[in-house]
Amino acid sequence: MTMTNREFFSNIINGVINDEIIDKAKEELSKLDSRNAKRADAKSAKRATEYEPIEKSILDSIDGTMTTAEIASVVGLSVNKVSPRCKALVEKGLLTESEVKIPKVGVRKAYAKA
Repeated sequence: MTMTNREFFSNIINGVINDEIIDKAKEELSKLDSRNAKRADAKSAKRATEYEPIEKSILDSIDGTMTTAEIASVVGLSVNKVSPRCKALVEKGLLTESEVKIPKVGVRKAYAKA
């Protein structure tokens, strides 16, 4: 016999833990994991298509070694939008990352085509 969620939670509240309760908990956790995996895949696919044009424009605009601020001004986006895309392109092996010393500013990350 299938246990309803109401029966399941009532048994837990009352301290009744038996094999049927454990099986129901395992089943529900499996369902949660499955739903979360589907949701993550859908978000990942959406983000990939959303970020593709940004990454392409970044790759097209890089000339030599450039900081994120320089890339952002050329592309016409904010540094906050460009920085994670540059990191993603480094992970994909399309850009290389280095540190550049800028006088009176400090050390900044710079990117160049791989």
